[in-house]
Amino acid sequence: MATPSETPVEEASPDTASGGSGETDTRDTAQIEADIEQTRQELGETVEALTAKLDVKARARRRLVVTKEQAAQRAAAARRRAAELVAQAKVAAADSEARSGRVVPVGVVVVVALSAAVVWQRRHRR
Repeated sequence: MATPSETPVEEASPDTASGGSGETDTRDTAQIEADIEQTRQELGETVEALTAKLDVKARARRRLVVTKEQAAQRAAAARRRAAELVAQAKVAAADSEARSGRVVPVGVVVVVALSAAVVWQRRHRR
């Protein structure tokens, strides 16, 4: 078994620089620099995303804002619905009052007529 100092060190040659596949890297410097820049941008975006996930306070604040907005929307919807129900109740009360206003005189007329009929019938029986 060879010791680390006895192991031959291979120098990187142009055909092994691309990962040891034996293929030569035919890209020019501009392409390589563009690839490096793109990799840096992707890495920066990844780090940013991880930082955002780990920032618990910011996530809690965002969730609080969303929850407040949802609560405000639901409260506004409830107020609108309550206003609609109040308007419907007012209309129903006005209709009921109008009907009861007509029913009372009709009821009075019916009671008076029945009373008159009973009195007339008793008088004519004798």
